[in-house]
Amino acid sequence: MFILAFFFYIAIGAHDVAKAAEFFEMRGMGVKKDSATYNEDGTMKFIYLDKMIAGFAIHLKQY
Repeated sequence: MFILAFFFYIAIGAHDVAKAAEFFEMRGMGVKKDSATYNEDGTMKFIYLDKMIAGFAIHLKQY
């Protein structure tokens, strides 16, 4: 049996991903802490939000 899954996502760019995550958390969107990745200096560079919108996964990314 072969299962094919498609994953679609929306990236939101932010200078400070940790502050952007905090912004969304204050408005009721949680984050998936286990998806967070960090730069060498310890700042967050990527994290997924815990909810999907219209079938799209949302993630925050440093730019």
